[in-house]
Amino acid sequence: MAIQQLSEEQVRTWTRAQKDEWWFKNVFDPYIDKSTAIYEQIDYLTSRGVDASHLYNQLRDLHGAD
Repeated sequence: MAIQQLSEEQVRTWTRAQKDEWWFKNVFDPYIDKSTAIYEQIDYLTSRGVDASHLYNQLRDLHGAD
């Protein structure tokens, strides 16, 4: 898939509002930010689960339980 770009003339002559409108219609993907936020939340919860598991194992080993 080719990357869409404005021509040199469009960059020079279009207003900021026109460029923003073009960008939202042709480039912006609203799902990117949402998927990144979901990934960060899953990563956080997974790391907390691993931390809890390590803490449990350390306490178990400290008390000598098998």
